[in-house]
Amino acid sequence: MAFYTDTSSQQIPDKGYRSGLAIRHRRKGTDCRAGRAVRTTFRLRYPSWSRDVQVRVNGKRVKVRQQPGSYIAIEREWKDGDRIEATYPMHLTLEAAPDNPRRAALLYGPVVLAGALGTEGMLPPAPDSDPSKYNDYYTYDYHIPEGLPTGLKWDAGHPENSVQRISEDGLRFRTADGVTVLPLYDVHRQRYVVYWDIKE
Repeated sequence: MAFYTDTSSQQIPDKGYRSGLAIRHRRKGTDCRAGRAVRTTFRLRYPSWSRDVQVRVNGKRVKVRQQPGSYIAIEREWKDGDRIEATYPMHLTLEAAPDNPRRAALLYGPVVLAGALGTEGMLPPAPDSDPSKYNDYYTYDYHIPEGLPTGLKWDAGHPENSVQRISEDGLRFRTADGVTVLPLYDVHRQRYVVYWDIKE
């Protein structure tokens, strides 16, 4: 198994070729460098969070018969300079908590989203911690306001009616109740909600 970040390459000496992988947002491309034509099978991951994946070899669409959560197998004779391009559309989905189907996390593709709830009533030194003190944040009074919006109106047939994307150059959304939603990894030094109380 290999973990790919942005770019990587893989050499297979006994086959006489090398492949290079480049990943961009929602898309990855693989270039083949071969000293001679070689027949082999490329297997591309078809992640469970995507659907309607598009795969092209040298610009020509390849029919995908596999299902999400499996691998797309492309067997052919590969030549130097051949290129595979795969586009993985991302969608808004819910991932229910194991013990409560009415409480769920919101995802966009593989990205966990969080509702940004601000810092109202939060007094220093919260939300930061003093590194010279051991677990000092346990002593903080966070003054959590009443009625923080943790509910999410969800239209399963049309998720875009529940959560609208408000930024084309980044993952920024807004719920029908006006809560700004960001990737969890982008939410810092404020309250946030990850598991929502789902209302249909």
